[in-house]
Amino acid sequence: MRLHPYALILFSFLALSSCTTFKQWIPFLREETKPHVVIAFHDKAPQIVVLVRDMDLPITVAPAGSMPFTHNSHAVLIVGHAFPYEKLAEILEFVRNYYTDLHYVRVTDPLNRRTLYTEHARLYVGASTDEAVQAGLTPWTPADFEELRRVKSQQEMIQLIKRKSAPAKQAE
Repeated sequence: MRLHPYALILFSFLALSSCTTFKQWIPFLREETKPHVVIAFHDKAPQIVVLVRDMDLPITVAPAGSMPFTHNSHAVLIVGHAFPYEKLAEILEFVRNYYTDLHYVRVTDPLNRRTLYTEHARLYVGASTDEAVQAGLTPWTPADFEELRRVKSQQEMIQLIKRKSAPAKQAE
């Protein structure tokens, strides 16, 4: 018995489509993502886990790196463009007490596939400061964070982050 050439391709596709990692590679096979928080490891991470879980959000603590944690080396908040603005406002009420050098904010770009941050319903707290340096992000003030806490829509959140974080113009 000889199989049609497309039968093998179809069988392979069906077999692989049940594989979780394969679903992550092919955008149209991905299941709808749910909001999730990822925090950088440090000594007060367990306290943050409790607070975020009280908000009914799943949370993951990133593994400790090879270098000791320092606040100034984890000063970036990366907001997924699909992360709910209401939950972000709640988290901002306490997270800056634990990540005291959080000075940079960035929103994910669904069109940029060349980034580590492709889960657009996630909030990454304490991402590497190298991200801010490479992107040329402008540091935020406490007033900027307060303004972010007061946004009233998803679109307003995204626009505010992009506007406030835009690289400073270089003098020519």
